Amino acid sequence: MKITRELSDILQDSFLEARNRKHEYITPEHFLYVAMRYPTLKTIFQICNADVNTLNNLLSNFLETKVPVSVENKEPEQSIQFQKLFEFAVTNVYSALKDFISVEDIIVSIFDLPDSNAAYYLNKASIQKSTISKVINSNKYKQLKINQTNSLLEDQINEKEVYEKEDEEHDEEILTSKKRFKITDYATELVQKAKANELAPFIGREYLLTRVMEILCRKYKNNPLLVGEAGVGKTAIVEGLAQLIASGKVPPQLKDTKLYLVDMGGIISGTKFRGQFEQRIQNIFKYFKNEKNSIVFIDEIHTVIGAGATVNSSLDASNLIKPFLTSGNIRCIGATTYDEFRKVFEKDRPLARRFQKVDVPETTAEETIQILNSIKHIFETHHNVRYTESAIEASVNLSLKYLRDKFLPDKAIDLLDEAGSHARLFKANSSKSNKRLTITETDIQALVSKISKVPEQILSSDDKNLLSSLESNLKSVIVGQDKAINIVVEKILMARSGLKNPDKPIASLLFVGPSGVGKTELSKQLANFLAVPFIRFDMSEYQEKHTISRLIGAPAGYVGYEEGGLLTNTIIRNPYCVLLLDEIEKAHPDIFNALLQIMDYATLTDNTGKKADFRNVILIMTSNAGTRFADRKQMGFTGDNLKDITIKKAVENYFSPEFRNRLDTIVYFNNLNIDKIIEIVRIHINEFSKMLETKKIVLKISEKSLQILAKKAYTEVFGAREVERIIDDEIKKKFINFIVFERQENDSWYEAFIECDDNDLFKITFSKITDFNPQNSINISEDNIIKNGIEKNFTGHNTRITRQNRKSTKKINSKYEKDSMINHE
Repeated sequence: MKITRELSDILQDSFLEARNRKHEYITPEHFLYVAMRYPTLKTIFQICNADVNTLNNLLSNFLETKVPVSVENKEPEQSIQFQKLFEFAVTNVYSALKDFISVEDIIVSIFDLPDSNAAYYLNKASIQKSTISKVINSNKYKQLKINQTNSLLEDQINEKEVYEKEDEEHDEEILTSKKRFKITDYATELVQKAKANELAPFIGREYLLTRVMEILCRKYKNNPLLVGEAGVGKTAIVEGLAQLIASGKVPPQLKDTKLYLVDMGGIISGTKFRGQFEQRIQNIFKYFKNEKNSIVFIDEIHTVIGAGATVNSSLDASNLIKPFLTSGNIRCIGATTYDEFRKVFEKDRPLARRFQKVDVPETTAEETIQILNSIKHIFETHHNVRYTESAIEASVNLSLKYLRDKFLPDKAIDLLDEAGSHARLFKANSSKSNKRLTITETDIQALVSKISKVPEQILSSDDKNLLSSLESNLKSVIVGQDKAINIVVEKILMARSGLKNPDKPIASLLFVGPSGVGKTELSKQLANFLAVPFIRFDMSEYQEKHTISRLIGAPAGYVGYEEGGLLTNTIIRNPYCVLLLDEIEKAHPDIFNALLQIMDYATLTDNTGKKADFRNVILIMTSNAGTRFADRKQMGFTGDNLKDITIKKAVENYFSPEFRNRLDTIVYFNNLNIDKIIEIVRIHINEFSKMLETKKIVLKISEKSLQILAKKAYTEVFGAREVERIIDDEIKKKFINFIVFERQENDSWYEAFIECDDNDLFKITFSKITDFNPQNSINISEDNIIKNGIEKNFTGHNTRITRQNRKSTKKINSKYEKDSMINHE
């Protein structure tokens, strides 16, 4: 059943009214509210003398308050009453033997819905069904409708004249574009640029040029398609072909050939009329067809698929050029990446079969060095610098090792260019002379460090001092785990010496031992002394099967698919780091499968295809496997050997053979005894002392206090975890009132002396220091701590140490004010 144009417009506006108000349904009230704006209903209400204002207010209030709003912002659906309204209208139209539905039919049918608010509001505005029916059949109304129709026809005639004028302008535009057509507006002739020495020299990879020329000389399907990663030199191969043609070093079939680089963006731009884009494509390829010795090069050829297509037409640039490629009269070279070839180009089978694929691999280090030596003069002239041979080699070797997401030769060229730019901006300002600056290996190392976030000392091989002191530094802060430290340092030195497989992580270690013995702390301090980021993942959060998606990204179609994974994104941002997977035995088995790939090949691919490089990562996993059973008291002879055997068996049961075989080593941590806890207390007190020096407080402590702190903190189950809590509760808490309330902001220096009574209760005495030199504060603090009981070799003779304390106290007490003693117990 057909409907009038006015009814169609009202229905469309009714839908928009409901959508703009975010209503869940479209109702008869929407229709009536919108129809009141149109001529038909205005005329009917005018003849009926209807109360239009009352009706409009009632409908407006109903739509604002009574119609349910969509929570999810869905498109409005037709309500049941709205559907019934049109069913009644169709029935009435069939009964009247009419061919179309008009606005009048819908208005009359509203009264067939007595339960609707629209019918109720019409009656309230003094509008009855019988009244409207009489008006519609009256001569007065029919004459008004005729006048409206004539006015509408005049508007349509004027509109047609406007369209015809636009069509004439369109035709003139196309004719003008034909007359103005110049191939140079849409393409660049590369052979001419080669003759003018405007192209960079092409070095190496002659076999690729030979393969391209073989395909170009074929009778049919003479269209090479260069496929390779971004930056491997696909465009450079075409420029190399242009240079060979310019020098005449090509087969006879290719001599005197012109090579055009087509600009697809230039072809599309400015095509505002339908057919103008198609006309340009036709003109360009007809030109190439008529010019016998010509080759067309389309870079990023995947962009021709869909270029110029409209909503109602699938005719795009690829479909327009297919006929020209089939005959073999036009030779075309295309270039694209593997991703675009797979996602876009390969899916258009008719277009793909007209091309012959040529894989373009990444250049080798030797080829890249040759390329850089041949083009370095371009950058030297531009930046007014000079590149040393070591800088050239460093740009290749370091980019190959640390810039894994890019490809040679492009990434090495970028390093040379940016190093020259940096020197020109910063070094030239500090140098008054106009001499050419020299770019050395050090400049390249600094640049790679900035880009890759790898410490510069690692790149420069100047980390010998750092590595030589690494073992002693770790042993100074990690107590009782000398054997574990020796193993860790040995693995790092092996990787640093180049004796380890470079395609694996620096080290893959499993730390096994009881809680609180220093597994996590060793990882933190290792990152601290190597000056690299410390990244920790608590594997107890990854116990379920689906949690692996948090590490490597959600599968396609799931929420967060395009965001990647936490682990992969973190390593991409921090490629050189210490990665700690804490309590690895709690992770789901699927996560172990991902770790196998990391330990084997030092790569992990997320759901988006991005690869995280783990070659510069120190991978550490911690576990408490077996320690709970090893600590149980057993009948008969038990000792450390039995504990070790128990733990090793538990590790074998927890972790699969393929996982254990990929580890560099399993590092077992010792239990801590009371003597080791005392040393740990000493370290924490030393750190607390440095903290107090910022508050102008010099700390002194008796040896007995150290022993009591260690005794209270020591538990075989928790190891050293209680040390920090005991120091907070027993010592630090007693400093709060003095620091916050009792001393003034710019007060003098104080000495805080910690001692312990016979009931193992701690007492702190604060003494004001006069004539104190702040520059000696650190020395005095260290002197007090070392000479007053916090020393490496603990003798345990309280009397001797106490005398020493008294002597040192007598020497210093002359500087104190004896009247300013404050005790805190």
